[in-house]
Amino acid sequence: MVKFFGKMRQKLLAGNRFRKYLLYAIGEILLVMIGILLALQVNNANEERKNRALEKEYLSDIHNDFIENKQQFEDKLKVHSRQFDLADSLCRRVFPITDDNCEQIIRIYQRAFYPHTTNAKSSSINALINSGNSNIIQND
Repeated sequence: MVKFFGKMRQKLLAGNRFRKYLLYAIGEILLVMIGILLALQVNNANEERKNRALEKEYLSDIHNDFIENKQQFEDKLKVHSRQFDLADSLCRRVFPITDDNCEQIIRIYQRAFYPHTTNAKSSSINALINSGNSNIIQND
């Protein structure tokens, strides 16, 4: 194919057909430009497809983290609720609550319910932020 175009160019130049050579050159330039534009379009479409797949993966991971965190919080809530009921029952049996001993009972409750922290998972969100790919997320 390259030889064909090369021979055609030589014939046009040799025959003093400058106008035809100019049209041929413009046509060749247009073909090259169209090829480049098509290649860019295919490359952009491929990059967009990759970004959408990565976005789905990130969103799925974040969703799974939230589900695990929700379950962990619900479990902790049950534990704290049981703790509170037991401590409340114990305090009502041991201490009759009056205005005089209210402050003492509050301190006992505070010690009994020292906050137990939960370790919420945020590894997927941190990975997304640290990778610098947060701009590919388009889904609200």
